Amino acid sequence: MTDLAETFPPNENRDASDSAAAIKPTVTPVAWRDSMLAVLRPRAIWLALAVILALGAVFRFTGVNWDELQHLHPDERFLTMVVTGIRLPGDATILEPPPAGCAKWGGYLDTKCSPLNPYNRGFGDFVYGTFPIFLVKVAGEI
Repeated sequence: MTDLAETFPPNENRDASDSAAAIKPTVTPVAWRDSMLAVLRPRAIWLALAVILALGAVFRFTGVNWDELQHLHPDERFLTMVVTGIRLPGDATILEPPPAGCAKWGGYLDTKCSPLNPYNRGFGDFVYGTFPIFLVKVAGEI
């Protein structure tokens, strides 16, 4: 039989007697809990990050063909349709008749009869500013 002093090295938590019942635990339950949290907390953070990234990937890559492989956002597609539909005043390629109440297609400042007005070209739900589409139209015509 070995001596308890050889099996359990002396420390400050040990009682003065050499009996095994008198040995106090070197790790308290609170310290054990804190050490386990210190180990598990980084793992939980990484697991939560992985779950968030996986959910983000599912939402990002579900229904990726909403633009029918044209790589346009719906607003961008709508603006492209408007820019394609409007015409510069005096353009000879305007084949459609002028809007109701107009004898001919008007100029830029004649909003009721202007071919630059998206509302006159069949885009009654146009809610954006006109400067970007005019700029793109002029740049495309040059």
